[in-house]
Amino acid sequence: MASIFSPSLQMCLGFNLGSNWRLQESTKKSVCRVSQERSEIDKAIQQNITKDDILEGTLPGNNLGQLPPLVSALKASAQQNVASFHFPGHNRGHAAPSSLTKLIGIKPFIHDLPELPELDNLFSPEGPILDAQVQASKLFGSSETWFLIGGTTCGIQAAIMATCSPGDSLILPRNSHISAISALMLTGALPKYIIPEYDSEWDIAGGVTPLQASLEQI
Repeated sequence: MASIFSPSLQMCLGFNLGSNWRLQESTKKSVCRVSQERSEIDKAIQQNITKDDILEGTLPGNNLGQLPPLVSALKASAQQNVASFHFPGHNRGHAAPSSLTKLIGIKPFIHDLPELPELDNLFSPEGPILDAQVQASKLFGSSETWFLIGGTTCGIQAAIMATCSPGDSLILPRNSHISAISALMLTGALPKYIIPEYDSEWDIAGGVTPLQASLEQI
């Protein structure tokens, strides 16, 4: 669920990539252009909001100590004294290898639960997952948020397939992930590659700047 994305008002799919990049469909040249926008994440950074604040439910506007919806539901489900006849096979830790329980304890296994009725349905959420996505939207400053379980690959493919049509051009860094290439193959869109900036201090490729993206469209 690390990859989160949301549609803009123009029905284009945007997704956060650290500095809040968003893909938008061009109305003039059928080019998916990159733009930057300010979101609630920037405000969170300014307010010194930490990961622990999010996990412990101490975000501004939340009731102090109130756990996030999905965490609260998971905690309540893990506390049930029930017999498990579902996956995973470690049976809430009772059948976990002793070598692992000695290393990390039993709690990780107790909370390792599938989509039980009380934990909602990721494909059609109506309970804690839906509530968690609504809270995430407020934090990210997006109109909609969906949680992914397919990793960033799934998010990148969904974003490109939702915004690009056959023959459209998509500006990409030359070292983009193979998931972006596969999405281009599926949509029929064409890449416009940009050589990313090189960081000589770290000896790695950096990011693509908004200026580079805007020059590519000229």
